[in-house]
Amino acid sequence: MRLLLIATAILLWSFSAHAAPQWWEDLDRNEKSMYSGAALLAGIATYSIVERDAGEHDAHSQSEDWFELRTENGGADKLGHIWSALTISQAIAEMHRSWGYGQYEAARRGAWGSFAALTLLEVGDAFTDKGFSPEDFAVNTLGSLAGYWLYLNPDINRKLDFRAEHSLKNVDGDIFTDFENLRFFTAIKLSGFDGVRSPWLKPLEFHIGYYTRGFDGDRSNRQRYLYTGISFNFSYIADQLGFRNLARGLSFVHPPHTTLRYDHGFDD
Repeated sequence: MRLLLIATAILLWSFSAHAAPQWWEDLDRNEKSMYSGAALLAGIATYSIVERDAGEHDAHSQSEDWFELRTENGGADKLGHIWSALTISQAIAEMHRSWGYGQYEAARRGAWGSFAALTLLEVGDAFTDKGFSPEDFAVNTLGSLAGYWLYLNPDINRKLDFRAEHSLKNVDGDIFTDFENLRFFTAIKLSGFDGVRSPWLKPLEFHIGYYTRGFDGDRSNRQRYLYTGISFNFSYIADQLGFRNLARGLSFVHPPHTTLRYDHGFDD
């Protein structure tokens, strides 16, 4: 479902930047905001009922804990929730900006839209065997707020990204919940610092990230890793080459196998 949410938000974002059907262009900005938000929430509600059998259980909550070794994904899923909420928040904010909303109002609607979408998904989970997760709710809220804060602080936003990287190994289904092949990291972008003027340094960036492995299958070799790394800022490179929409997407996802990393395992 997370893949569907992100894809929908990015599709709407891209849609807002290109020629849209005339019936859509004839709507005012408030109508566009209302209809797109209603469509997103209706889709989530339908998915929860049809695919997750929401309503088959009484409402209940169930703690998933955080980054402990005993958890289902070692905490990688919590970073995935933050990343998803931040990405959806910024995509919706940019969409509203293209409709003529000011920066503050666009950021506010982006944060509320992301929060509402992911909260509805969690409420649906309360009526399944999974249960409502307080931890997921907390990190969804954090991610939505982070998207709001970054959108209102472009000077910080041009220095920092929070991204996902998938190894593209054994791709099957929703790659954004395939935590065995995902890494999440903060990128510190040299291009965002005014003191960095060298054209050879601007495309570089430093990574600080986290990932887990071995939480599938028999879980006998579970490992949690922190890592640091250096790579190229492909978003900056794409922007310099004139590929603006590609640069947008590369602010949230990173090409696999392009980072020189130093890994530190907690569970060796």
